[in-house]
Amino acid sequence: MSKNINRSSMQTVVNAVSQRQSTTQENLSSDLLPAPILRLIELGKYAEASDRLQKLPRSPLIMETLGVCLMRSNQNTLAVNLFRRLALNPGTTVIRMDASDGLRVNFATAILLHGSPSGALDILQDLQDRDCLPAVRMKAAIQQWAKGLSFWRRLDWKWNRIEPANTQVPIDFELGEFPFTIPHAKVAAELPSDGKPPKRTAPKLAA
Repeated sequence: MSKNINRSSMQTVVNAVSQRQSTTQENLSSDLLPAPILRLIELGKYAEASDRLQKLPRSPLIMETLGVCLMRSNQNTLAVNLFRRLALNPGTTVIRMDASDGLRVNFATAILLHGSPSGALDILQDLQDRDCLPAVRMKAAIQQWAKGLSFWRRLDWKWNRIEPANTQVPIDFELGEFPFTIPHAKVAAELPSDGKPPKRTAPKLAA
């Protein structure tokens, strides 16, 4: 399984995407993805889906979908680098003004997996809808993690928003949000003859 993305090629694409007007979740359609990739996503085969997505022409839909598949297949370093390039103004640490909430949530998730709950919270603070379900889930996971810190670590987190090195926040929900609704009906014909979908496995967290 290939885990490498051509960085110079990705940067060229992201720069081009950054110059376009904002593309929101409402006008991204899963119909623009090949049916075999949609089936892999629906079946939870995210590593295979990411391999195929890397071979497609780049677009906002492809790039965001790839980032989510990378997170869900434990390729967290690649995911955070991809979302950083998509979400930030080139050469800065400032999130693009036209970045959608969906892109910001995915960037926050990648940052959280990469060991920075403080960075994730900073991103979520700027959402238009701060009470959206992914944000609420992430904040709850971080709050629960903080309760398990030692007394002084907890105070340092509460007062200074400083997390311990190699932080790993336990997550009990599926990672990332696809920029479209998965069309279950389209893959129903591909299910096994007994009509039951394959059992999903829980995504792994960053080491």
